[in-house]
Amino acid sequence: MEFELIMKKALIAIAIITAGVTTYLYQQQSEPQHNVQLPTMNELAFVPADTLLFFGQLQAFPIKNYLTYFNFGQTESQRAALEYDLLETEEPSGIFFANLMQQYSQAVASPELFTQTFGLNDEVKGLFYTVGLLPVIRYEIAKPEALWQMLATAEKESGLVGKKETIQGLEVVKYELVNQDGQSLELVVAVQHGWATITFNSSFNEPADLLQALALEKPKSSLAQTDTLQAITSRHQLDGKSVGFFNHEALINGLTGKENNLFSQMLNRVSQNQLDTEMAQMRSPACQADFATIASNWPRTVFGSEKLVIEADEIVMRTKMVVESQSSVLKSLASIRGFLPDFTQSAEQKMLSFALGVDVAKVSPALTNIWTEFTEAKYSCQPLVDMQQEAKQNNPMMLTMMTSMATGVKGVSASLLDLQLSQQQGEPQFDKLDALVTVSANNPIALFNSVKGFYAPLMEVSLPADGSSIMLGEYLDLPFGLAKSIQLAAKGEHLVLFKGEKAEKLADSLSKQDLTANGFNNFAMDYQALFGAVFTLIEESGEEIPPEFAALKDLNMQLYFDTDFTDQGIEMVSEISSKK
Repeated sequence: MEFELIMKKALIAIAIITAGVTTYLYQQQSEPQHNVQLPTMNELAFVPADTLLFFGQLQAFPIKNYLTYFNFGQTESQRAALEYDLLETEEPSGIFFANLMQQYSQAVASPELFTQTFGLNDEVKGLFYTVGLLPVIRYEIAKPEALWQMLATAEKESGLVGKKETIQGLEVVKYELVNQDGQSLELVVAVQHGWATITFNSSFNEPADLLQALALEKPKSSLAQTDTLQAITSRHQLDGKSVGFFNHEALINGLTGKENNLFSQMLNRVSQNQLDTEMAQMRSPACQADFATIASNWPRTVFGSEKLVIEADEIVMRTKMVVESQSSVLKSLASIRGFLPDFTQSAEQKMLSFALGVDVAKVSPALTNIWTEFTEAKYSCQPLVDMQQEAKQNNPMMLTMMTSMATGVKGVSASLLDLQLSQQQGEPQFDKLDALVTVSANNPIALFNSVKGFYAPLMEVSLPADGSSIMLGEYLDLPFGLAKSIQLAAKGEHLVLFKGEKAEKLADSLSKQDLTANGFNNFAMDYQALFGAVFTLIEESGEEIPPEFAALKDLNMQLYFDTDFTDQGIEMVSEISSKK
């Protein structure tokens, strides 16, 4: 059996058994604070300091309240969709996982049933990390008998029977998933000191590695012995309730063999010690050194919580992820940041919006700087040298000609504020449309004059310099009669195409917004407002809304996502808010 299939089964096993627990562990937040002191968690002493991936819910998350608010009950079709891939098997292991998925699908319909099924308290802490290649999930469990009952039910349905063993006084249950062609994989479950542990045992790990994964023995160097989590929390102004990271350096140095870490050792065993031959070039001293240098400039991706509000009538969750960088490439990326209108910088009072802040005049210089840095770097690793030679054949200076017409542009945005649709004679009709599109530039009128030459009907149109608008009905031919009420205006340093009263007010507000470099990209969506309008049209047409999507119509939730280049790295912030 291919190793990829083995690992796929391993990942499915983790996902299903802890479904619903790990789904919520990464989302927890509270108000951003400075110099937050992380809570003490004894379990961190069992997490290797060189773990590739870590996530910790360090303070208990009110999972029952969360589920109660969102009412995660599922329809039969949703459950069927979740179970489909796993039901298409006759193997005992596949049926075992399918039954676990079925139990999860039934439990998630009720917060009380969910906590009972998984044996959880109303609030829960949890950890996810790796011991070499072995994934480990640990979470607080109030009633271990619930977990054993869930597994026993899956055993009965599948015929896959767990084997009980005692390891250093700890009773564990092992489920054999794969045992052929010299490869073996077992799911391992244990409960100790109020914590459930789910991990794996395989042909590519040593017995001592399983002891670490089961929290029976501590690693030589643990996460608790470092300031890694505290440094991440303080540097990125997280709240300290949840924090995680992906260690790029440990990954790269393990792959190239520069470090003989546990990850590298297991990787060698998986390949039956053929990696040194198959990756001889990548594992040469020259490549080890060059890739280690690159990895040090992009050491890790960190993530964690900034804000959490869970109340009877409101939920707000804000998370942050940062690809940390110490590279000059980050400065080049930051140089292209442009302008984002203030009304796009939240999910409030709109159905959908997208904004891209890019200083077009700086795109070519930025890419040229990145290209020059890469092509002139002193590499000894042959694959990198080959990539340099290929890159030299594609000089980004050609972009200068492509972007010359848009020089002066600092950003673009589109916002849908209101929408009402209906069916008339079998065709969709816009009963109401309130929206605007903006192009922010140093001289918007000059930009309009340079662009209108590509569209003959606009050749004789002059755009007023006083900010007043012109109607485009006689110049544009748009479907559904949209052109009749679309207006165009230069509002300060912004060219605005808009329709509707709300859009007009936002267009006027742009006159007071200067072209500051305030961001790169954001996106916002109001689920209920957007899908409500679309589903109303579907219902009027006589079509049936698929049950798995029907809940979106009544889901009063707003999503906001922002990407930016900061002095910390490539930063992504997401926020979900909902009110009843």
